[in-house]
Amino acid sequence: MCTAYMMLVSDLLPSITNKFSAFCINFQYKATDFVVPGDGKLEVSFTPADGSTPMKYTVFEFEGTGGVALAMYNTDKVGGTK
Repeated sequence: MCTAYMMLVSDLLPSITNKFSAFCINFQYKATDFVVPGDGKLEVSFTPADGSTPMKYTVFEFEGTGGVALAMYNTDKVGGTK
C-alpha cells in the first residue's frame, strides 16, 4: 500500500516524500484471512484483558456461496507490533 502512495506522492509533492517514507516504515499491521465455506455469520470480537465487558460486532451474514473474510489490526506503538 505505501509503495503505491510513495510513487504518487513523490511525483506530485517531492518535498514531503521523506516524511511520508518514515510514516510507511512505521506503518505495520498483521492480518488473518480465510475462506468462508458457506452460509453463516461473520463476527469480530474484542475481549479486554482487564475482564471488562467484551465487544462483539456482526460484520456480515453470508448466504448461499460463502466468500472470504479478512481481519486486521494496527497499534499506536511506533515501529509496529510485538
